[in-house]
Amino acid sequence: MDVRPGERMTPAPASEIVWASPWPAWLLALAAAGAAGAVIWLYAREQSYVALRRRAVLAALRLAALALVLIMVAQPVRQRSRLAPPRLAILVDRSASMDVCDVPAESGRGSPGGPARISRLEAWHRLVESDNGLLARLSRKYEIDVVEFAAGVNHIASYEATTATPADLTATDPATQGGSSPQRAEKPADGRAATRLGEAVDHAARRLARPRPVAVLLMSDGINTAGMSLDEAADRARTVGVPIYAVAIGSDRPRPDVAVADVRAEPVVFPGDRLQVDAAIRASGYDGKPTKVALVDVATGQPLAETEITLPADGGTTTARLPLRPQEPGLRRLAVEVAASEDEEDVTNNRRELAVEVRRQPIRTLLVAARPSFEFRALKSLLERDPAVSLRVWLEDADAGYADVEATALAEPPVTRAELRQYDVILLCGVAAGTLPRGFWTDLQQLVAEQGTGLAIVAGPRFTLTGPSISDAWAALMPIEPQPGAWSAFGDGAAGSGKFFIRPTPDGLQDATLQLGDDAAQSAEVWAKLPAVTWLAGGWKPKPGAVVLAEGAARGDPAAEPPRPAIVRQYVGAGEVLMHTT
Repeated sequence: MDVRPGERMTPAPASEIVWASPWPAWLLALAAAGAAGAVIWLYAREQSYVALRRRAVLAALRLAALALVLIMVAQPVRQRSRLAPPRLAILVDRSASMDVCDVPAESGRGSPGGPARISRLEAWHRLVESDNGLLARLSRKYEIDVVEFAAGVNHIASYEATTATPADLTATDPATQGGSSPQRAEKPADGRAATRLGEAVDHAARRLARPRPVAVLLMSDGINTAGMSLDEAADRARTVGVPIYAVAIGSDRPRPDVAVADVRAEPVVFPGDRLQVDAAIRASGYDGKPTKVALVDVATGQPLAETEITLPADGGTTTARLPLRPQEPGLRRLAVEVAASEDEEDVTNNRRELAVEVRRQPIRTLLVAARPSFEFRALKSLLERDPAVSLRVWLEDADAGYADVEATALAEPPVTRAELRQYDVILLCGVAAGTLPRGFWTDLQQLVAEQGTGLAIVAGPRFTLTGPSISDAWAALMPIEPQPGAWSAFGDGAAGSGKFFIRPTPDGLQDATLQLGDDAAQSAEVWAKLPAVTWLAGGWKPKPGAVVLAEGAARGDPAAEPPRPAIVRQYVGAGEVLMHTT
């Protein structure tokens, strides 16, 4: 479809004679020759009183009659025709995505000092509106049909090669052309929500007024989103011999954009607790550019926390961590906002809101321990001094009268479901599973899975994984399982003894509960200064689906001995089970 400047096809009338007879021409010619030869032969042999000249005249008359009959059989028809240029269908995408400004202005012949990027539709305008633009050049050789499409298909204009000018192609009168201008028409918003490429191609190739176009020129920025598939439309166009040529409009790079893709935070916290908001920031077109992310109060608009991140490569995500310590109880509506970047069109996705409940009601906690170990005393003292915790304690090896002198102590363990339902969190410290009734574990499993009761386990040397007293419910709650040939009880032997330095895993670094500082760097510094633990269970492995949040390495050197999982988490139904193997 290349057209040289100045070339123009001018329609001209033409006239010709065509033969409409169903008989082939060679058969008619053979019959005519045979009939003429027979007439001449008969008159030449005739011995009559008629003179030779008269016989010649009679033969000529008979031959003329045969010629008239032959002409009638051949059915000659005079056909008048007018030569016209071939038709070309141009399909113009008018969907909403054509308003995106991602085309460099110089590609659309922009003026100096104008915007750096123009919309895809404006780029199409500039491509066709010049004196030697695309439509002006094509109109010198083709009769052009312009069809626009989005959620629907509309044949809006036809241009004849002998009369079209660049002004005609960009300033069509809707009243005279049966539609709006292909460049300046404004489509209703709801009519631009889809791109029916397949139906537009089929309309141009098969449904336009005859004669069919010699080709379809498709100008679009996207893919087919509704209606007939493009493959089906191409097959239909192929059957009628109409080729399709596509011109892509827009940039081949992702649209410059920064968005808050996701926000994660604990839905319930207590006054003074550290709340960490993790925001996933997705970006395209700003690789390596620094930007600020802020956590703001929706009610007041005041910033509560702020951090600076480096935007990832196209389509990548990075995490912004925003710490906060809310003091006042109540429902807090927060929003994560990322600063708008240069040339960013859509800033509506730069903000995402979340709700956090700051609850003054304390966490009802049950601490169950086998003996008054160091871990038990440390946990009990820590939880008793926390105003956000309402603590009750049951000690298996307690002295007689312990419950009388200890305000938080229970004389008997809560073993029924109704008693266990009173607690939000149950903490087991060095408990052997066989020391509690089997029904206790069944009720506990149902509460964790159905009610969302939290379960935390500190293993200790007396902890057991297998044995005749272990119920299926207990085994289902455990995030770990023994390795083949391992002991069922952890024990006090050398297998668990030593010096182990606990460090978070990559999954643990993403977990708010293991953040010991205000940011990731400060948390890593605190973890590096923690002293080693002297006992860490071995001979077991995490269950499928369990997540290892922290590991313990002997002498702090992972190369000396493979690290052992130290903190493991598993979700059981609606609840969470967290286990420390120290």
